[in-house]
Amino acid sequence: MPVGVVSGIIKGLGASLWTGQPYIEMPAGVGDTLMAILTNLLSKKLKRKVYAVVVGQLSRYLFTSGMIALYIGLAVSLGSSGPEATTLQSLQKRLPMSMHLASYLHPYLANILIVWLAISPAVTLSIIANITVSAAVITIAGERLEELLR
Repeated sequence: MPVGVVSGIIKGLGASLWTGQPYIEMPAGVGDTLMAILTNLLSKKLKRKVYAVVVGQLSRYLFTSGMIALYIGLAVSLGSSGPEATTLQSLQKRLPMSMHLASYLHPYLANILIVWLAISPAVTLSIIANITVSAAVITIAGERLEELLR
């Protein structure tokens, strides 16, 4: 678990420096850290490690997307006028149908939902790619990798 936790934090920091978008990358790093913890716990309980990886990757909808949506949505709802507000305004223009759905919700929840819906397609592609590569690595070199990491 420590490797996944450190990896998530480093990913958040590194991507923040690289992209200049800490308001997206740091929450994503925290979400990836939570995903790593869940995947690690599941890998200890499940016989087939590939199932733990699949569930862990699917948890990114909740953890990674959720952390990004929570941060941006709450920052704007609480009065941020920085890049978070610009991001949310851009998403609102690109997703007019979500605005209709969101109009029935409390403004804080509406902002979180809009961000979550907007990033879901990109997260879905990332999850598909990660599951494919992870399943292949576990299937081909799973036992050898496990021995190396001990």
